[in-house]
Amino acid sequence: MLGVPFAKADATKFSATGYVGADVDEVVRSLLGAARGDVAAAEFGIVYVDEVDKLAEGAGSASRGGGVNTRSVQSALLKLMEDAEVPLRAPGERPPWLSRNEGRNEAQVIRTRHVLFIFSGAFSDLEAMLRTEQAQQAAAEHAAARAAATDGREQGDDGLEALSTADALVDPLCRAHPRDFVRAGLETEFIGRIPVRVVCRSLRRHDLVAIMRDAEDSVLKQMQRNFDGYGIDLVVTDEALDEIASRAESERTGARGLLTVLEDTLRDFKFELPSTNLKQLVVDRHTVQAPKKHLEALLTEHSQRQAG
Repeated sequence: MLGVPFAKADATKFSATGYVGADVDEVVRSLLGAARGDVAAAEFGIVYVDEVDKLAEGAGSASRGGGVNTRSVQSALLKLMEDAEVPLRAPGERPPWLSRNEGRNEAQVIRTRHVLFIFSGAFSDLEAMLRTEQAQQAAAEHAAARAAATDGREQGDDGLEALSTADALVDPLCRAHPRDFVRAGLETEFIGRIPVRVVCRSLRRHDLVAIMRDAEDSVLKQMQRNFDGYGIDLVVTDEALDEIASRAESERTGARGLLTVLEDTLRDFKFELPSTNLKQLVVDRHTVQAPKKHLEALLTEHSQRQAG
């Protein structure tokens, strides 16, 4: 789909030389594997590094074990972004693609000049810090606006309230500057080499509903296949989808929250219903709100039918 070699890595697995962990050069070498041994193609690949916020050493990062190691990892990643030459072979290692394409790899290094590096992270500590500062600033502006109403004209609260509400809806990370990332613990040179920064907004309820309905292998479709294995048709109403999405949104864990809510709702059904001859389970809003009560009613009704 991308048309270029792609490599993904987790920043928490990297370490500085001499520490236990992966060397940052390894993610660049993995581009060679994705390029089937073609060094020229690997030099125009994409490297995606997740959890880069875990390398920060700012407020709240002490529990993550920040220190010289995280600074060294940032420095190592910085060198890769600044046109480095990464040896094809790690010390004591002979990658399998070299034996297959020995004649094609006259170059013994991969240059990173044209490699695109993409970093991502939650930056929860930074978001909390900026949100606090944003609230303090909004409160100060609100108080100043009220104090300025001294000319005798009545100042309606609606405008001020609307301003505060609109300000609260803005994601604090949208207003983050490089200096804020430095305060959070990233090195100045490191964040300076990342010129384009975008914020991905949190998934809303309608997004989560769309994921359950439209994603190729959504967790809901997996659940339906599980029940289908026992000969039970799992039907989830639109109201139930909305309730599941609403609860998942409150989890604040993205699409992962869908699995949590669906497991909490359907866990007991998965254990109890296969031993019955029920062929269909309809999940509505009340089922999501009180799954145990709905299961008990369903089993009671089934027992009465069997007795009759």
